[in-house]
Amino acid sequence: MIKNKKERKTMIDKDKLIQHIINWLNGNIDKSNFDDYPEFQEMLAQDSADLKEKIDLYLEGVDEF
Repeated sequence: MIKNKKERKTMIDKDKLIQHIINWLNGNIDKSNFDDYPEFQEMLAQDSADLKEKIDLYLEGVDEF
């Protein structure tokens, strides 16, 4: 339960931050963004996919960290 405006703002900011992180990870997962650096494509995409999965699980209540 939200007690005051400051607590509500903190929750909204955290949600926005999480969405920015997910968008950033999605950009890393899209290997075409790194066509000039093929040696990093797969490694970065897999690492980002793993972190995104952990974040999604955490948001569902499963702590994989």
